[in-house]
Amino acid sequence: MSNNEISESFNMTKLGLLPDGWEVVKLGDVTEKTKQKDPRKTPEWRFKYVDVSSISRDALKIAECKLCHGKDAPSRAKKLVKRNDVIFATVRPTLKRLTLIDEEFDGEICSTAFCILRATEHILNPLYLFYAVQRDVFIDEFEKVQRGASYPAITDSDVKNQSIPLPPLPEQHRIAAVLSAVQDAKEKSGAVIVAAKSLKKSLMRHLFTYGPVPAGAAESVPLVGTEIGLVPEGWEVVRLGEYTKVRYGLGQPPKLADDGVPMIRATNIKRGKITPDGLIRIKHDAIPLSRDPFLKEEGIIVVRSGAYTGDLAMITKRWDGSIAGYDLIVSPLATFNPSYLSEYLLYDVPQSYFASQKARSAQPHLNARELSNTIVPLPSYLVQQKIASIHSTVDKKIETEENKKKALDELFKSLLHNLMTAKIRVNHLEVVQ
Repeated sequence: MSNNEISESFNMTKLGLLPDGWEVVKLGDVTEKTKQKDPRKTPEWRFKYVDVSSISRDALKIAECKLCHGKDAPSRAKKLVKRNDVIFATVRPTLKRLTLIDEEFDGEICSTAFCILRATEHILNPLYLFYAVQRDVFIDEFEKVQRGASYPAITDSDVKNQSIPLPPLPEQHRIAAVLSAVQDAKEKSGAVIVAAKSLKKSLMRHLFTYGPVPAGAAESVPLVGTEIGLVPEGWEVVRLGEYTKVRYGLGQPPKLADDGVPMIRATNIKRGKITPDGLIRIKHDAIPLSRDPFLKEEGIIVVRSGAYTGDLAMITKRWDGSIAGYDLIVSPLATFNPSYLSEYLLYDVPQSYFASQKARSAQPHLNARELSNTIVPLPSYLVQQKIASIHSTVDKKIETEENKKKALDELFKSLLHNLMTAKIRVNHLEVVQ
């Protein structure tokens, strides 16, 4: 929009176009001075200490804290926090470690590595402040003023010198209420995902110990002891290589091509799924066919080296015909249901075995022989299908909630931008207190 197109109800500011009645203010002008408190002066005082590592960067909440006595207080434990304070980490500021202090931490202590922003009453809504300072456009400003290459940091003054848009207080309340509603929905969806994943973990333990029977019938299942623990009587226990073909992928990629064959690498494998993030493609004519690196639907790709050694995913129709990179390929024979096998290989028992093998060298590593030696329970094919079906039902629930949360994340980001720039107005919205 050019200057002569600007509506009379909007003004051009250093933060862009903002409506009449909105101001641009420095944080230092709308926040209060705060006090320090040295816990060491009250040696027996027991307090909660929040340091930079306490903050969850995903949730922007205090994920954990340390319980300290005054006599044992860390040297940085000197800033007293109150309910509705926003604390903003001044070390590595672009990592966005900030949170709004709730009732649980009212009167507790945080590190001097935080700048405390205490909103001035009747001018600035604390929740609005919390949302304003988590915007990327606000955080990015600190790249210009941070000091230190290996340990970049800013000062409290740097934070308080930054500007935010300031609508009238009633509109601040409404903006905060809208964003909080979406944030609450995100958190509820996240809680469902955590619960579903916990359920799946419990289900795996039950299914691979007792088989696909109701929990109440588990005690009546006759069990036998094996190298991998108790399994139902009648199940075989075999080595993976006896009923699958295990081979290596391609290794280093040949010539890349934008329209080439997708190459699945360790970075594309995430706990049973293949993600396209960072996917590379290679020229088809450059693939050495003698290596047989092609992936087929219902095969399994296993991370061979690095931090995620032992992670794996079953190949879906979407990735049929792709190339395996440096990793291992497992092709199940007809004896194994591929979904059952991939689920079992993600279970704690084989993952512990993979961990024991990869820990043998300085660089985590798993070779074809070690993978082939993995011990696997082998029930009837019908039982395998039942177990795979149960897992699939839970996976679909998790996927549905993950997609819902992803949509809510995008909605929140969009609303955060549009509300803070007045592209969406809520000044006439009725808010239930």
